[in-house]
Amino acid sequence: MRIAYLANSDDLLHPADRRRFGYFARKNNIIFENFDNSKNYDLLIISIAANFHKILSYKKQFPNTKIIFDYCDDLLSDSKLKQLIRPLYESIKWRSFKNFCNFNNLVVEVLSSSDIVICGSVEQRNNLLKYNKSVEVIPDFVITESLYKKDNFELVNHERVSILWEGLSGGLLRVVKDLFKLFKNLDSKVLLNIVTDPNTYLIGDRFIKIDTKKYLARMSKKYGIEVRFWSWSKTNLNRAIEASDLGIILIPENNATMQNKPENKLVLLSSFSIPVLVSPTPSYKRFINNAGGEKLYGLSTNFEKLNIQDFCSKKSIRAFVGEHLYNYAIKEYSEKKILVKWQNILNKF
Repeated sequence: MRIAYLANSDDLLHPADRRRFGYFARKNNIIFENFDNSKNYDLLIISIAANFHKILSYKKQFPNTKIIFDYCDDLLSDSKLKQLIRPLYESIKWRSFKNFCNFNNLVVEVLSSSDIVICGSVEQRNNLLKYNKSVEVIPDFVITESLYKKDNFELVNHERVSILWEGLSGGLLRVVKDLFKLFKNLDSKVLLNIVTDPNTYLIGDRFIKIDTKKYLARMSKKYGIEVRFWSWSKTNLNRAIEASDLGIILIPENNATMQNKPENKLVLLSSFSIPVLVSPTPSYKRFINNAGGEKLYGLSTNFEKLNIQDFCSKKSIRAFVGEHLYNYAIKEYSEKKILVKWQNILNKF
């Protein structure tokens, strides 16, 4: 079977490649080609980084090619303003006015035209079934990036609490002010370990670049909170978690795209056995309730000052949260289980 993959990055190091099909293909020795729209393939696997207008044109030219759409992020929940300007952005991005059209309609057409749609959570699947009846849930391979497990829940440094935030710089930009404000008035002294990209783009993922470390230094000075910047790598992530007492995942309530994300980041942090404070999005609610019921949910999703202070001061709380999150993540999101899910998809062709 001739397979092509339209990836998020040329080197397959983008998280949506190295944690998804790219990882599966490497582990199972799946041979695939980089997508060339002049060639006929038996199977084409596309990511959310695809030029959807070209994909639809390709499908018309090669109607027998089967398409798997790895829809690992929500593209249909943009704000009204973003929906309005998205056609212009897409036209500039792809350097073609053929992309100057309603982006949501384009995404829906690709979803409907695909033979199988893969997403990251059961919540996403429920939302996607209206466009395609063949939707499968496959989480990210994030457990594989954990090389360290926290067994000691004493504070790393008894003079302060070290709190970790991890993710793409585009996500950091959306929450950074709320992050600093949240810890500004705590009784405990705080160090923020932030693991992210060295560069941040103010428009999309490619326009108006700023230096992330310098930006964080300005925010640190403004809010009076110490920050340590870690350029994202697997090694640095593990080192930063080892140097942290707890993690935080902060999701804006008014950002539908971020609210609809799957639980991958929580699974990642949980695989280190680090306790996590997390916004109660639908996927995170499900994960936490399954991991430890009402008690865990009440501790992990409570952003009241008193609860955060308890997280910072009480080893027993950190241990309870960290151990329950770890045990569930390791059991339900193992490499073996996710490899089987990908293999079952390919066995259908």
